[in-house]
Amino acid sequence: MIRTLINSATGNIGVYIVGAAVIAIGVYIYLQDAQIKALSKNLKTANQQVAVLGTQVEQQKATIGTIQRQYNETVAGTQKLNSEVAQLREEQNEIEAQYNEYRGRLAKLSAKKPGLVERLANNAFSDIMQSFTEATDRSENNSSEQSDTDTGKTSQAN
Repeated sequence: MIRTLINSATGNIGVYIVGAAVIAIGVYIYLQDAQIKALSKNLKTANQQVAVLGTQVEQQKATIGTIQRQYNETVAGTQKLNSEVAQLREEQNEIEAQYNEYRGRLAKLSAKKPGLVERLANNAFSDIMQSFTEATDRSENNSSEQSDTDTGKTSQAN
């Protein structure tokens, strides 16, 4: 009887151990499955974020390309302007040299013949004043005239 009880208790323990092992394996598989689903969801979210970031990187590359192109155009334009400024400075230096030469000649001439230089200066001043008078007379007359744009003729205002 004791042996039967021991065999029966031992036999039941074996069933309990096997049952507990099956339940433990089932819980382990369930937990692993839940973890795999959570990781799959996180992977899907991460892939979506990578796609968005990839698009943003492409946009930034395009923007950088545009900025580099504009920078290169600006550099080229600046170099062109600098060369034009250098050319204009050379022309200015040539004109100043001619002016200084003429001024020196005029100073020598005025020292030798002051009346001649004074008469030339007075005539030039008179010419300038005459041109100024004519220009102001024309602008006063033009303000009272209206232009006919169809015919290109001017007519007196009423």
